[in-house]
This record gives sequence, structure tokens and C-alpha cells, in this order.
Amino acid sequence: DLALEGFEMSTTFFEEGNSEEVTLSENLESVVETIAYTLTKGEVEGLPSDGVIPAGSYSIIPAITLNLPANYVIDYVNGTYGSLTVNKAEPTLSIVGGTFVYDGLEKVASGFAYGINGVEDVLDPSVTFSYQGSDETIYALSSSAPVAAGTYLSTALFAGNDNYNAIENTAAIVISKKEASVTPIASTKTYGEFDPSFTGLVD
Repeated sequence: DLALEGFEMSTTFFEEGNSEEVTLSENLESVVETIAYTLTKGEVEGLPSDGVIPAGSYSIIPAITLNLPANYVIDYVNGTYGSLTVNKAEPTLSIVGGTFVYDGLEKVASGFAYGINGVEDVLDPSVTFSYQGSDETIYALSSSAPVAAGTYLSTALFAGNDNYNAIENTAAIVISKKEASVTPIASTKTYGEFDPSFTGLVD
């Protein structure tokens, strides 16, 4: 039975007061009442073996209760426990860039990494962002978000943690040029005088 894989039972025993060997059916239901398992990780014992188990390597510790009369003796095969390895999960990384009009301010990307329970399962540590020019835009790789008009590639990085692997994702940021408007400032002069300086406002 797979529940007992890694363990062995002694089936040689004698009934008390009787020198003749007693033979019972090797039927699991007639021998084992309950089997429960706990996990040990390093020096930490008694960890639960059900539910969501954190990533890591564990020893599987069985607790077996035999039906009475308990004529069987249970020993670990080769004196070892079973083992369990829980690998890190792959997270999902959401990143949002966007299209903007130049206004002199940084245009930042946003995003977060989430785990196996969906978007509400936001992971630590927080995502970090870097920016670089793309297409014909010259902008060296930087942690500072771009300001000037151009096309940029933002990269979000989740560094990973005890239960999740690292992951990165990208999104585009496009900053278009702003339409400038010019407002001339009215001026006057008297006939025959030199022309005044003409000025205006650019927005």
C-alpha cells in the first residue's frame, strides 16, 4: 500500500502462552488503525503535512496506530524517514506602462507580483523598476523614470522569496510631444518712433 511505502512490518510473532507461530491475514485493515504524518524541516519538528506547505526539503514522520491486539512491530526501512521536496512556485508579475503627453514630470510604470491565490495574494518584496530608451530614443538604463518625449521600455523585477522564484516583465512607456501654443503680447508705438520689442508667451 502506498501509504506504507518506505516502511516494513514484522509478521513473525507468537501468541502469548503459545509456542506455535500465529499466522494472520496480511490485510491492512486488520492491522493498521490510523496513519498520520508530520513533517520535520531542519531542527523544526511537528510541521503539518496538509494544506499549503512552504518550499523546502522535509522528512516525513509517520505516526501509526495498530489495531489491538498489536502483534506487529513497525520499523523504518533502513532506519530512514520518507522525504518531501517542495519546489518554489512561479509567480505572476503584472506591469503597466502607458501613453502620456509631455508635461515635464516623470512617467513611471506600476506593477506587482502575486502568488498562487490570485491578484489578492500580493508578494513581498515589492517590485523594482528600470527604464531604457527603445526604438530611436536614446536613454541609458536607469532606475529613474523618463521625462522627455520618446519611447521607452520599462522592466519590472520581482527578486523572489522563500516560496517563489524571481521573475521579470516589461511594458512600453510612450511620451508624445506636447502641442505648443504661442500668445503674442500686445504692444503700441507712436508713428515715427522705433518699433518696440515684440514678445509673447509659449505654453
